[in-house]
Parts: sequence; C-alpha cells; structure tokens
Amino acid sequence: MDKKTLAKKLYQANKEYYKQYYIKNKKRIVARKRLHWKEHQGIRMRMVEKLKTEVFSHYSKSNPPKCTCCGESGLVFLTIDHINGGGRKHLKKHNRELRGGTVFYRWLRKNNYPKGFQVLCYNCNCAKRWSKFCPHKTLKNEK
Repeated sequence: MDKKTLAKKLYQANKEYYKQYYIKNKKRIVARKRLHWKEHQGIRMRMVEKLKTEVFSHYSKSNPPKCTCCGESGLVFLTIDHINGGGRKHLKKHNRELRGGTVFYRWLRKNNYPKGFQVLCYNCNCAKRWSKFCPHKTLKNEK
C-alpha cells in the first residue's frame, strides 16, 4: 500500500477525531498557519517570479522576456496570450482549474510548453482581445 492510500485510510478512520481536535484548537491552528504563511511569503514570491520568468522566457524566446508585439520587458506588465484566441474555451476544457497566474504557468511547464501561446504586455493583450489586432502592428506598417 502506497503512502497516499495509507494516509487516506488513516484520515477516514480518524476523521471525527481530527474534526473535534480542530474545533477545540482552532485559534491556535489558525494563528500557526498565519505565522507560517507570513514567514514563507518571500520564498513563495521568489519561486513564483522564477517560474514566471522561466515560462515567459520560453515563449518570448528571449531572456529577459519581452512582449512579442511592442518589446515591453517589465515582467509585471507581461501576460501569456493564446495566439489564435480561445482562452475561454481552454479554461472550459480544463474545468476552470487553470484559472490563471501561477497555476497556469505550472500547467504550461508540466505540459512541456505546448505551442499556441505567446508573451504580450497587458496593453497589447487587451487591444488584441477587443479590436482583434494590436495598434503597434498597424503603427509599424504605417511607417
């Protein structure tokens, strides 16, 4: 029997005990979780930034990553875009479990960076969504 199955059986066997223990010690448990969350926030933020840089560098094919359209390189402004649209369909297909951000970046990495995505800054992404093209592309063509 593997660890997961054993842990599940133990939990089921002692479910009522765990429930009563939590009710009895709720304040202490919540305080300990809050403290742990605060103490490790910096570590989590660095891990998320590293993951985001890794994913965005892959899709923009440059390090540091930059917007495919306008060249913006500020990581806080960059987003992942479905090249041919279909982001909503993609979410539905995965039962909305990919809700965005870190979960989505992990999914991209876990699935070996599937094709069909690109890095855009938030402005270009919004422009593409609402007007079906990015204003930067038309400005470049006019020059």
